[in-house]
Amino acid sequence: MLNRIPLGTTGNGVTLCPGTDQRGVSRPQGSECDIGVVELVIPQAITSPNNANATVGSPFSFTVDTSGSPVPTIPEKGTLPRRLSFTNNGNGTATISGTPRTVGVFHLKIKATFGTGSTKYVVIQAFALTIASG
Repeated sequence: MLNRIPLGTTGNGVTLCPGTDQRGVSRPQGSECDIGVVELVIPQAITSPNNANATVGSPFSFTVDTSGSPVPTIPEKGTLPRRLSFTNNGNGTATISGTPRTVGVFHLKIKATFGTGSTKYVVIQAFALTIASG
């Protein structure tokens, strides 16, 4: 069963949710530890499309989505045109939004960093934003 035991839980003097599973995989991979000797490893990925289209003078919003655990940080890598901003929402998503004023194709690298130290996992997605005239 997934996500059932809080980290560090003990019963009859036995730690039911130690910091790693039998293979040495970090626990928990979700909100709580899985029941059993191994923790399910959730694939860590950027799941949103790698491109978007916008129109000059029109409000624009695009959500970068991820899957996996722990919740990643998602910083912007690249330069957005003026009047557009990139916001890491702190919940495994980020938002590109604003009202573009410049026509062109803008290339970014979206980077999602899951965890830290020895359990750190980084996913990078090339992203193209095409802004057309209105």
